[in-house]
Amino acid sequence: MARQLSLIASGNNELLRSIGSELADENFDYVICFLTRDSSITNINQLLYRLLIDENALAQWNELLDLREVGTYDLGDTLNPKLVSDFWGRVAKCATLSSNGVAVFIDEFELIDNHAGFASLIKANPGNCVFIVTGIGQTEKELVRDHKSIERQLDTGKLEVPNMSEDELRLIVAKAQEYISSEIVFEKTAVDHLVQIVNGHPYLLHLVGKHALSLAFKNKKNLIDKGTLEEALQHIASSRADRSLEDRYLKAIGNSHQRETVLRIFASVGEDVVHTTIAYPLAETQGISNPSYWVADLQKESSGFELVKVAEQYYRIQDPLFRAYVSATPPRLANTAIGLNATKEEHEKNFMLIQISDIHFGSKHYFSSIPIANDNIPMSDRPSLEKYFIESLSATSNRGDFLAVTGDVTQMALTDEFESAAKCITAIGNALNDGVRHSGKNIAIIPGNHDVNWSIQQADPKARYLGFSPYIRFRSSFGLHIDNQVEPERLYEIHDLIEKWNIVIVGFNSAVLEGPDDHRGYIGETQFKNAMQEINALCSERKPLKIALLHHHLLPVSSLETNLKKPDEVLRDAAYIKHSLIENGFSIALHGHRHFAHEELIDQNGDGGNKLLIVGCGSTGVVNSERASQPLQYNRLSVRQQPDNNLTVVTVAKYFFDPERRRWLQSEDHKPKTFSIPTS
Repeated sequence: MARQLSLIASGNNELLRSIGSELADENFDYVICFLTRDSSITNINQLLYRLLIDENALAQWNELLDLREVGTYDLGDTLNPKLVSDFWGRVAKCATLSSNGVAVFIDEFELIDNHAGFASLIKANPGNCVFIVTGIGQTEKELVRDHKSIERQLDTGKLEVPNMSEDELRLIVAKAQEYISSEIVFEKTAVDHLVQIVNGHPYLLHLVGKHALSLAFKNKKNLIDKGTLEEALQHIASSRADRSLEDRYLKAIGNSHQRETVLRIFASVGEDVVHTTIAYPLAETQGISNPSYWVADLQKESSGFELVKVAEQYYRIQDPLFRAYVSATPPRLANTAIGLNATKEEHEKNFMLIQISDIHFGSKHYFSSIPIANDNIPMSDRPSLEKYFIESLSATSNRGDFLAVTGDVTQMALTDEFESAAKCITAIGNALNDGVRHSGKNIAIIPGNHDVNWSIQQADPKARYLGFSPYIRFRSSFGLHIDNQVEPERLYEIHDLIEKWNIVIVGFNSAVLEGPDDHRGYIGETQFKNAMQEINALCSERKPLKIALLHHHLLPVSSLETNLKKPDEVLRDAAYIKHSLIENGFSIALHGHRHFAHEELIDQNGDGGNKLLIVGCGSTGVVNSERASQPLQYNRLSVRQQPDNNLTVVTVAKYFFDPERRRWLQSEDHKPKTFSIPTS
C-alpha cells in the first residue's frame, strides 16, 4: 500500500484510473522519500539521520542541490533540536523541486522502539512536507506511540486498511499461478486452507505461498496440497523466515509449553477479543491447570506484552498479524525431543550444554565499552552480557542444563574484574533450567592466559601459585574451595553428572606454563594423569560420556591459520593431550582462546572407532579490536546418548550477537551441525 501511495504522490495515476477513483484527474507532484525501517532505527533521531543520508530519501538530491555533507549528531532517545533544524532546512531545499513539496514515506513505523519526539517533529513542520507512516496496529495510537497531541495530528489523516476478503486472497493465489504459467498449482482444498489460516493478512499469504511453491519446485511436484502447506509452515518456523515474528514468538513462549499453549488458544479462537469463559476451559482440556497464571505471564515485558487486557475477563493478542502467525505456524515446544509428548526418560537423555568463552571482563569487555554503557541512562537500559544472554536463554525451548566457561574470564586477572565476572556468570547460571543449585555445580570454569595476574607472579617467580591467586578466590566464590597455594597443574576440576546425565565433565588448566609473551598453553602429563586417576575412581564400573574443557587450541584451524600464518598456535603438548583424551574415552573437547568458532571431528587411528569432537567457541564478550571480523558468539550443544547403538549424537548450534538489535541470534549462514560419535 505504501509503495502504491508513493507512486500516486509522484504523479502516477494509473492505479487511480484503474479503480475509477474520483482523484484520477488530480495532478500530484511530490518529491518522494521512501524508507523502510530496519534494525538501525530505534528512535526518532536515528530515523531523521537515516532520512538525511539514505539514497532513497533526501540524499538522492544532494548533488543536484549542491547540499553539504551531513554532520554528526547525538542520536540518543531525546529529540535533538540541531538535527531537527537541519532536517527541516534540507527538506525546504528539496521541496523547491516540486509543486507540492516533499512526501516522506516511512514503512513499518510501529517497529521503531521509541517514538518519543515524533509529535514535536511534526509540529515543527514548516508546511512543505507531509509524512506518510504505515504499519500494523489496531488504532493509530498503536501505530504512533508518542505524546497525546499526536492523536489530534493523526485524527484527520488516518487510513484504516481492513483485512483482505477471502475473494481478494484467492485472487492473489490465482495471479501467482498465472505468473508461472500454472506449472505449479494449488489444490482447491489447499487454497481454502491457506485463505483460512492467514486470517485476512496478505503478507502472511505471500510468506506461506512462497515457501509452498519453493518446496513444490524442490520436490518436483506440480500440485500443492495441504501437506505441502503444513511442511511450508514448519519450515517458516524452523528457518526463521520472518525473524521479527519468530523472535517475538520465542520470547513470548520462553521454555514453557504452558505459556505456548495459552498463547496459541488466544490466537486460534475465532474472535479477536476472547473471554476467559472460552479460553480457560480450552486450556484445561489441554492440561493447563492454572491458565490465569499464564495469561498474566503473557502480559509481562518478559513475554513481550503480547497479550493485552481489553476489559474485565476479556483479552486479545495485541498485534493481529502476530496473532495470525501464531495460529498458522506449528507449536515449537511440542515438536521437540523435550516437548509435551516427551517422557521424563527422554528429557533426561537430552543434555543441553551452554559454552561461553573469552568474556574478558575489564578494559577489553565489549558490553562495558559500548558508548551508551557510560551514559547517564536508566540502569534497566544499560547494556550487559548477562542481560542479553539471559534473554537469549529465555527465548529457547531448553534454556540449558550446564554452563561451561572456557577461559579468559578477565582481561588482567584483577580482583574487580573477577567480581564483575562472578556476578555475570552467577546470573547466567541462575537462568539455566534448574538455576544455580548445590553450590554452583552446574557451572564449570577454567582459567585462560588472561586469568593469570603477571604483575603478582613476577614479584616471586618461583611461587608458581601467586599469579593464580585472584582466579582461585574467584573460583572459590562458587563453592569450589581450592587451597590458595595450590600448584597450577592442580587447578583442574571434575564435575560428576553421572546420576542424572551419565556424563563427567573435566576442566583442565591449560595455562600452567603461560607467560606474558607465550600464549600457546600447556596442560602436562602430571595434570592429565592426576585427573584421570580421580575420574577412574569416580566411574568405577560405569562408562559415562566424558567431556573435556580447556582454554587453548588442540589443533590448528585451517581457515584461521592460513590467513594469519601462525601454525604453532596450539598447546605445546597438543599431540600428547589429543592422543590421551581419545585413549581415555573422551568424546568431546571444548576450548576458546583465538576468538574463532569451529567444529572438527577427529579420528586418531583412522579406523572410525575412536573419535573426538573438538568445538572451539568464539569470544562471547571481547571488544571488536580483539576479534577482527569475528562476531561475538556462544555455543549450545545438545548431547543425546544412544546406548542401544553405542552412539552419542551432538548438535552444535552457534549463536551470534547482533549489536544493532542487541540480541543473540542464530545465523542463516551457520546452521546447527550434528555429529555422531561412537561410544564404548
